[in-house]
Amino acid sequence: MNSEPIDLDHIDRKILEILRQNARKRNTEIAAELGLTEGAIRKRIKRLEALGIIRKYTIEVDHGVQGINALIFVYLKEGVVPDEVIQKIMDIREIKEGWEVTGETDIVIRFTTDAPEKMQPIISKIRRINGVERTVTHVILRHIVKRD
Repeated sequence: MNSEPIDLDHIDRKILEILRQNARKRNTEIAAELGLTEGAIRKRIKRLEALGIIRKYTIEVDHGVQGINALIFVYLKEGVVPDEVIQKIMDIREIKEGWEVTGETDIVIRFTTDAPEKMQPIISKIRRINGVERTVTHVILRHIVKRD
């Protein structure tokens, strides 16, 4: 990633917004929407990729379809180095996302499982990690908002 400030004009920003809404949108469609040629759009997108502004094209999955989603708030013992615990948490394949955070909680992780009875073994794995003081688990009932 480039550490220099990157100057994006309004067209670059509009391209990013369009791709954020639909990463599969064709260059010809973007060009028509912005009143530019397909070649100009292709060149701008390649530049945005080369600068590391566009890093990947992906899909967004409805996590509710995959099963039960939960957040685990992990509290570490006093003096524990978070990186050691984080490394062990990363080895648990059911964990989909994780964040080191500020405040009372040290780490927040999200995991997915297909059945309620499979939750406890995952939580137990986390609780057995050396340095973990306690955990608090919240099952996600429904997704209410996502904004860019």
